[in-house]
Order: sequence, then structure tokens, then C-alpha cells
Amino acid sequence: MKKLIVKRIGFDWASPPSRAVVMFTKYADIQNVELQQIRLTKNEHKTNEYKRLFPMQVVPSLLELDLNDPNYEFAITESAAIMRYLADTNSSKIPDGLYPKSDQNPQLRAKIDMMVDWNHVGLRYQSNRLIFLKYFVKLRKLDIVVSQSEVDETEKRMLNGLTILEMRLNEGHQYLIDDQISMADFSSLADVTQLRFLINCDQYLDQFPKVKQWQQKMFELQAVKESHDVFFDLVQKSQEKYKDLLV
Repeated sequence: MKKLIVKRIGFDWASPPSRAVVMFTKYADIQNVELQQIRLTKNEHKTNEYKRLFPMQVVPSLLELDLNDPNYEFAITESAAIMRYLADTNSSKIPDGLYPKSDQNPQLRAKIDMMVDWNHVGLRYQSNRLIFLKYFVKLRKLDIVVSQSEVDETEKRMLNGLTILEMRLNEGHQYLIDDQISMADFSSLADVTQLRFLINCDQYLDQFPKVKQWQQKMFELQAVKESHDVFFDLVQKSQEKYKDLLV
């Protein structure tokens, strides 16, 4: 019997890697994909079924099913792994340069991998850590003592990450790798927009004109706009409700 594959992507709008996968999926026009919101604040990632499929209990996640075979399940997590799998299994249909097959353009693929892998520690960890220290510790009333020196050091590392993006964009091309949008752009953009949780976000980005220009260009894409509408609404409501904490 012929396979009838459907892919279910579990995501949370407040999660940068989730938004990266959603943007990638929409832009690449991946077919037979269902987007399933997994709300972390409601512990929907901790159900027994989710834990069975995804023992690490994180988002984003990808569950592949065969509607003609109830015994078939393929489940993975981690945004980079998910985007790479989606690209490799739809290589004949996705836009050129997004993530080429290794036998077609191994050097371009390696450059994309380099930026995506760097982003996890070079930008994502630092930006999320800064938001955690400056905002979520207070919001959640966590019993954690946050020193100003720790905040300053994390902020410095986050700015170093933005500096790397600025350097990449100063190399004479429109996007992080070249003049074509790649997986790396979606991965990094999600972490730049995550800084919107901080009311002084523009103060950071104003130091990096190329990053701001690149971000504006990315938001010309419908896939990017659609993947941020709910997130920006969430940020706005958070800023209104907890404005005294967002410093």
C-alpha cells in the first residue's frame, strides 16, 4: 500500500526555535504539514503521550505519520534537525539556496550549517539568558539572586552575537550566507525578534544597522509575518501587564 505521509509540527509561539521551524516550513511551502500548538505555560509538553514521543519534552517537535500504516511513527526534536529533515525530504521542491543537498552544493550547505549551529550558542543562548535574568526571574518570582555583573556579562555576550550577524551582513550580500534566503536566516531572525520582550530592544538593535535592515527585509516575507503575529501580540500584552518588570 502506498504511503500517505503527514507531518505534525509541535510549536510554541514564544519559542524562538519553534518560530524558526514555522517560518521555514511556510516559506518552503512544505506540503502535508499540520501545525500543532504546544503551549509550554500550560505544560502541554509534559503529557504522557508527548513524553512517549519526545522524551526530552521540548518544542519544536516533528511527528511523521503514515495514514495507511498505524504502526509507523517517526519523531524528532531540535529545530536544526527538523529543518534539515524537511529540506532533505522535499529537496526537489524547496527554493534554491534554502538548504541544498550535500551532493549539489556541499560548500553552501556547510556554510548554512555553520551559521545554524553557531546560532544556538552564539546568539540564542545569550539572548534567552538575558531575557531570563532581566525579566523572567522577577515575573516568576524565582528565588534566584541576579547580580548586575552577571546581567552585564550576558548582555555583552548577546551584543557579541549581534556583532557577528552585522559582520556577516557587511560582506556584501543581502542575507546571512549570500543573496538567497537560507535556513540560517530563519534560525537567527527568531532570536533577534525574541529581544522584543525587552523594552530597550531598539536600543540594542540601533547599534547594528545592517541587522535592522536585514530584519526589515525578512519581514517583507508573508511566511515571516504570519509566524510572528501571535508572538508580537503576546509581547505587547506582556509589556502592558508587566511594564514595571521590563527594564
